Amino acid sequence: MRAFLLSLFFIASCTSEPRLTGFKYGGGWEGNKVRTCNESDILHKWWHFETKNAIVNTIVPGFEKLCVFPTSDEILFWNDEEEWGAIQDNWSWNCSDIDTMKVVDTNTNEIYYVTIFGKDYDGCYDIEVTEGGITVRGDMCPCDDPFEE
Repeated sequence: MRAFLLSLFFIASCTSEPRLTGFKYGGGWEGNKVRTCNESDILHKWWHFETKNAIVNTIVPGFEKLCVFPTSDEILFWNDEEEWGAIQDNWSWNCSDIDTMKVVDTNTNEIYYVTIFGKDYDGCYDIEVTEGGITVRGDMCPCDDPFEE
């Protein structure tokens, strides 16, 4: 019986489709990298950011409640729980490489590099954000449009 169950598990694991795409997940190649940064896939859509860093989660406790809507030159923040939002027009978003988005705070000239490793079937991107030598891993997942009924 044990051998039968193990063989079923083995067959299922060999025939299942991979859940993620991108350069670390076996997606299509362009040169020696996979194109994972497409502005049309990211800009003008609602996103929720989740970090895998406990320290960052402690420093920015309300961040997980926000959805963001980036455009090429601004960002809209929305807290669906408390029903408030804000627009900041001091941001520049663009793909600086085929797998990296460059996000610039135009007021302070701080530059954040968002490396996009891949996207799963739920539409979440596996990302790494780097600024000033500090790197944080996380996920960027779709949010429901708060203004759509």
